[in-house]
Amino acid sequence: KGNAMNYYINSALVHTQYAPTFYGERTGFTVYGRQKISITYLSMRYIGSKNNNYIDTNNNINNNIGESILFDDFSSNGNNWNTNYADEYDFNISNGKYYLNHKLNEKGRLSHITREFDSNKDFEIETKFQHVSGETNLPFGILWGKKNSNYFQFLITTNGYYKVNKVVNNVNEDIIKWTKTTYLKEGVGGENTIKIKREGEY
Repeated sequence: KGNAMNYYINSALVHTQYAPTFYGERTGFTVYGRQKISITYLSMRYIGSKNNNYIDTNNNINNNIGESILFDDFSSNGNNWNTNYADEYDFNISNGKYYLNHKLNEKGRLSHITREFDSNKDFEIETKFQHVSGETNLPFGILWGKKNSNYFQFLITTNGYYKVNKVVNNVNEDIIKWTKTTYLKEGVGGENTIKIKREGEY
């Protein structure tokens, strides 16, 4: 037996991966190519399971309620995100959003923080992106489980594609190759919520 990792775009399940192994405890964001994106929030929390149900005051079992690991609405930079300005990129927190402006046509940039949590428990990581400007066919998204040069990414593009990959010693390995989906809101200004969810055993 093992665990299942489910991937959601705007509440729609798009893929299930079985028995992923996490490398570390850094979580954050990725942006590639010449584009600017914003992040409205990042939420990490434990979720209920068959073995760990939450019972509310009316004795109703609700397995969607759990302990918060992290919630950042970017009203400040209390979690010490990268907010550097350079020739290659400009990352800043303003008006309740975290802006990632990558200025180069090539390559990309990561921003991540450490938040310890038990990845053997059921959990979810959710974030909301908006594409502000720039190229519409280049990826951005969330990264998690990072340690050194190893991590996972759930990436989307503004023209309606998504992929999931893992990076092992700085080498990309696709879990899901680029896939077109109607669940993404396309175009500059489009807002999309993506979520990864470790859910129980199979």
